[in-house]
Amino acid sequence: MAERTLANIERSAVAGRPLCLWSSFFDPHPPYVVPEPWASAYDPDDMETGILEPGEEATLWVKMAQGMDPFDKNNWYRAKVYTDSPYLAEVADLEEQKQLEWTSAKERTSVVRLDPKTPPGTPIPVILSNESWSHHFTPDARYGKERLYQAFQLHTHHLHRYELKVESPR
Repeated sequence: MAERTLANIERSAVAGRPLCLWSSFFDPHPPYVVPEPWASAYDPDDMETGILEPGEEATLWVKMAQGMDPFDKNNWYRAKVYTDSPYLAEVADLEEQKQLEWTSAKERTSVVRLDPKTPPGTPIPVILSNESWSHHFTPDARYGKERLYQAFQLHTHHLHRYELKVESPR
């Protein structure tokens, strides 16, 4: 993107033409690639699976094998949580603007709290909701002879059904 922007500036300067230019550099988006040495600093097999303790508040994440974009593989997404269990309550609904220049969509995340009085072994059915998205560019010839590309963003809504189990105290 930077190279094309600079090329357009130079071409306009050489031709002696006025220039109006908009270059938009995207915020980080899937795939989130962690550089070395952090990418291999910890072995996932040596890490304990996260456990939500009674009375604790947390966000729940879902790992998707394949998101909407071809490069979006095995990424984690924060999720909006739906349940009818009396033991798991949503204590906050976080809404973040998502790529406002593309859409007016908001990424929603639940902060949930596990009731301290939840009996061990209790199953808690949940539905986790998340979105994946992809950017696409299509030729747009509305602006004269030079072919420009009009950007648009596609969204896919994903629902995941899980059952959480409350473990006995350690």
